[in-house]
Amino acid sequence: MAGPSGASLKTRRPRCACSRPAIRAATGGLLGTASEHSTLTLLAPGLLALACAVLAARILPYLARPVLRLTRRHGGIGPFLAARRLARGTGPAATLIVLVNSLGLVTFATAAWSSARTNHTEVALTQLGADTVLSVSAPSSAALADAVRQIDPAGTSAVAVTARRLPAGATATMIAVDPVRFAQVAYWRDDLASRPLPELLESIAVAGLAEPVLLTGSRLRASVQLQASPRGLYYRLVAQVHVPGSRTLRQVQFGELRDRRQVRQEAALPGCREGCELRGLTAEVAGQEPGSNPALSTVRLRVADLQIRTPDGWQPVDAGFTRSAAWRSQEPETADGVRPGSAGLILEFFPIGRIQAIPNTHPDPLPALTTGGTQPDPFGAAVVGLDGAVLAIAPVERTGGLPGVAGAGVLVDQKLAERAAFGQSEPTGYEVWCAPGAADRVATELEAAGIPVIGQQRAADLAMRFGSQGPGLALRLLLAVAAAAALLATGATAIELYATSRRRGYELAALAAVGAKRRSLRTGLLLEHAVILGAAAVVGPLAGLAAAWSVVSKVPTFAVTPITPPLRYPIEPGTIAIAAGAALLLAVVTTIVMTEATTRAARAEQLREGPG
Repeated sequence: MAGPSGASLKTRRPRCACSRPAIRAATGGLLGTASEHSTLTLLAPGLLALACAVLAARILPYLARPVLRLTRRHGGIGPFLAARRLARGTGPAATLIVLVNSLGLVTFATAAWSSARTNHTEVALTQLGADTVLSVSAPSSAALADAVRQIDPAGTSAVAVTARRLPAGATATMIAVDPVRFAQVAYWRDDLASRPLPELLESIAVAGLAEPVLLTGSRLRASVQLQASPRGLYYRLVAQVHVPGSRTLRQVQFGELRDRRQVRQEAALPGCREGCELRGLTAEVAGQEPGSNPALSTVRLRVADLQIRTPDGWQPVDAGFTRSAAWRSQEPETADGVRPGSAGLILEFFPIGRIQAIPNTHPDPLPALTTGGTQPDPFGAAVVGLDGAVLAIAPVERTGGLPGVAGAGVLVDQKLAERAAFGQSEPTGYEVWCAPGAADRVATELEAAGIPVIGQQRAADLAMRFGSQGPGLALRLLLAVAAAAALLATGATAIELYATSRRRGYELAALAAVGAKRRSLRTGLLLEHAVILGAAAVVGPLAGLAAAWSVVSKVPTFAVTPITPPLRYPIEPGTIAIAAGAALLLAVVTTIVMTEATTRAARAEQLREGPG
């Protein structure tokens, strides 16, 4: 068949369309939109590879045409034969189309599979929080933190975490952590927030707070003085005490205050022999003298000190009454009414109401990192705390995902969250997050320290479960199909070469009979196949990469798309190069073997038989 004419070469220049809309149009709209996930998109790579293969087969003869004149005078018989064979285009076109299709499919399948594998790993690590998570039974977070600190003094292998995990959609998961150690162990992707994780953790840790006021004894005594008040009213001081195991505060009432003398008042503390926590002091009007008509003026009450009754007698309680910022008002509108000072804690209020002072052990609301939802604050102003009660939060930053959170959730300072809670309730529990390679050692040493390990989860196992779901299995099947396509393409190439070997052998025998050297004939065949393989090595992977660039983000990779973290679709050049290189190497070896067989089979005796 004659090659294309010079006129057609000028008027039929191929144009390459590389934009996503053009590729989407070329594939019949199978690519969908950026937000669509459909298995129909898997048809697009094959169509795109076929289109590129046909285009390459049409262009190759035009590219070979300028070489025809050059090979008449230079290069010898080998390049002369290869250039004319390529310019004819009939035989090489079929081989080129098959190879481009197979290499394009191998490239796309490898890109889709490796991208899904990356997503499975990243989602597993983010939702679990670290490489390995150990669920443990510990008496308290402090005991667990001390044990972990002894096991890993540097803080690079393990961190103790208090977690309240709930099913996605039920409510916000809460992860309470030690900000200093957490950043060294937890898995974090830099694209999840505008700042690095250590900097984010610094923003939820609040310094300068008071320590909890602990009460261990049977009775509580306060030195109280009524410094200013309207005549005709009398008052009382009430302490709010948290007893371990209780979900409410116990109201401990002292005696009445009727004059301005400093008095010592006592009250019983049932259930506090093993330790309670003072959560507040309330000053309020207890009653009115008969026949009095009190004026509306400020009431000022001073609490000088506290003492606790122990088996050894009365012991002072360090309540921080004289330290600035150690106490604050429970209500923002009465903030000026609570003033620690050198003489004690001053409480001021109007007699129509009351005032409650609380130890400044934690901020209210609690600073938190949030994730999930479509609004900056997807949970409103509060979440469920470690004790199952409502906890006010102040979102510091909304992130694309948080370690240990599978859906909506918050990450808070462990110490502050525990101070704001009345203990813990189900499903809150203790965990130890471990860096890669540290889980077995940490688990063994925890058991030796008397902290049983009751469960273990590995990110690798979770990623494997993701990969065993329907979409993951489909991508594995696609990879297997691509490998089979590469084998079939190699077989088709071998069959094509074998089918034409008799006719090509006759041509080579004729040339050998007139003096052409076997080395030159072999060179001609190898050059011809090298050009075809080279074109396939360029066009096939490029078509596969173009399809991956446009399609991979729309191919489902999870049975249920995760809420967090956002999925990424990286193209791994190394993995793709290995897969495409293996397919191409198989075709190259087959071509070399068949070329050598054709060359060796070219003998003068074939001229008697005809081309066949």
